[in-house]
Amino acid sequence: MRFLSLLLAFMFFSCSGDSSSNETADTPEVYDEYDRDISSLVSPNGVTFDEEFNSYCTNIYNEVMTENGETNFMFSPFSAAVALAMTANGAGGETLDSMLNVLGFGGLSLADMNGYLSSVTLSLSDENSSFEAANSIWCREDFTPLKRSFYEIVTDYYLADIYLLQSYELINSWVNDKTHGKIPELVKKDIEGAAMALVNAIYFKGDWTYQFEEDNTSSKSFTTPAGEVLVDMMYQSAELQYKKGENYQAVVLNYYAEWNGPASRFSMYVYLPDDAASLSDFYRLMNGGETGHYMPAYVDEAWKFSWEDKDTDIFSDFTSATVRLHLPKFKSETTIDLKEILTNMGMGSAFDINIADFTNFWDGKELYISNVLQKTFIEVNETGTEAAAATVIVGDDCDAPEEIPPLVVDVNVNRPFFYCIRENKTGTNLFMGQVLNPNE
Repeated sequence: MRFLSLLLAFMFFSCSGDSSSNETADTPEVYDEYDRDISSLVSPNGVTFDEEFNSYCTNIYNEVMTENGETNFMFSPFSAAVALAMTANGAGGETLDSMLNVLGFGGLSLADMNGYLSSVTLSLSDENSSFEAANSIWCREDFTPLKRSFYEIVTDYYLADIYLLQSYELINSWVNDKTHGKIPELVKKDIEGAAMALVNAIYFKGDWTYQFEEDNTSSKSFTTPAGEVLVDMMYQSAELQYKKGENYQAVVLNYYAEWNGPASRFSMYVYLPDDAASLSDFYRLMNGGETGHYMPAYVDEAWKFSWEDKDTDIFSDFTSATVRLHLPKFKSETTIDLKEILTNMGMGSAFDINIADFTNFWDGKELYISNVLQKTFIEVNETGTEAAAATVIVGDDCDAPEEIPPLVVDVNVNRPFFYCIRENKTGTNLFMGQVLNPNE
């Protein structure tokens, strides 16, 4: 049995490029006969599983934070989900069940997952949107023809382009194009020995509805786990959505869109623990007030807070306020190995050479996943945010708010904080991360 390796690369940047770099990539053969009824693999449009999917987002972020909690990092649960979902369409048996469980669709069907994720992807991407998503699948010639049902699901519902895996340069060129030059190299030459690569790339660019004036940016102190550092601190006073939670503050920064003005579909949510609390305490609250193994090791036990109010919906109960906001500029790149994380979440069978089942890709071919890697990039400045993500899966053989008097509040983000870039119509968490030191 040969291996199937899953690599996920995520980053933040600005737009545009062309797809001409893939003109030399050939397309693989596909069986003419259907092996499965396509109608049984996709549920009707309009079926939503937002609660299930957001549970997956929180769960996988917890696991990522367990391994990366002592540094800045950024992770895209959405991009990972799309890559894993495409892969799940080639899985069967226990392997498929474990992948559905990890993605929040345990007890539901492959059709439910496909219907939901494909409709969300389509709703996120449109000609007026500052969000783009693209998928591609690359397979070695001796691992064709592809099964007809898999091919039609990924091309019709995930809009994937399919090519022969001829060289790593072609994959990198595709990723570089879709990420507008922010991910110039995702894979190495050794991928040419793989049977298959499934790639997801997402891109986001947003200018703040209320931008920060560069003249207001100055050098200010920021408290990191290791001590005080000086950072470029932005400042503005604006009418923003604000929340005072139990021992934390939160503020929403909307991204401007010409077609609907300040009512942007996309926003950055910033969560700042109070001085007496910590980022670890916020994560505990986010997870229902429970303690767990995912708390970052750097947090002193004496700082840990006992949360009594389990106000776990961190995206609700915001109100309009005049916010005097200090927010540091930051730029972060991250590489995350997700193999152990996905194994811990219950997807171990997909990595097990003896029991992995990916028989719905081809006839008579055996595979297992060897690794999952994610790379990310984000930059936040006075103008807005640049962001993107790329995911490659490689396979080798084998209601209106009540009006209240306006508030005036101060939010000084001068210590570690959590952030999330979220699409407001669907409630999809596109990117999630933390900043411990804006200078790193």
